[in-house]
Amino acid sequence: MKHQFTTHHLISYLYNELGYMERVALEKALKEDALLAAQFEQIQDSHETIEEIELMPSSLSIQNILNYSKSSRYETKAL
Repeated sequence: MKHQFTTHHLISYLYNELGYMERVALEKALKEDALLAAQFEQIQDSHETIEEIELMPSSLSIQNILNYSKSSRYETKAL
């Protein structure tokens, strides 16, 4: 019986979240199916790109937060 692997399987394999038998079957399929291997390579490339992204708020966002913090510094609520 031929197993139909989905994108979910490939992502789970990338994150080492497949069980032993499923992992072995997927590794075999990756060796035998060039299209599946290409899809997995694309997922790997995307994963590497995402890992390289540094998220940083804009200067305006930081300034707005600091301004709000200054304006509300003396506003305290009685408990």
